[in-house]
Amino acid sequence: MRRKVKSVHKVPADAKYQSESVARFINAIMWDGKKSVARTMVYGAFDIIKGKDEVIAVQATRIERESTDKVSWKRAADLWKKRAEEAGWSNDVVIDINPREAAHG
Repeated sequence: MRRKVKSVHKVPADAKYQSESVARFINAIMWDGKKSVARTMVYGAFDIIKGKDEVIAVQATRIERESTDKVSWKRAADLWKKRAEEAGWSNDVVIDINPREAAHG
């Protein structure tokens, strides 16, 4: 005679996030059947992560804005350099410094 097929235990989704994986995580954290303590720990950790995620998002936005500003400044500087070279100005400017004048400044 064949064995009975084992039924798969379906874990109900947690109340806050409606997620089965979060419910399984809470069950894994749970110690001595204290599910409310495990929920408090997991939800508290998620709140901390959420707060840090907002800070990271603000920093990422600032870095992206500054990098686009730097790119536009670089493009403008390259354009000015090109126009100056077309007008006859050169990068090879040599300034003679008299050592006596440099020392007395």
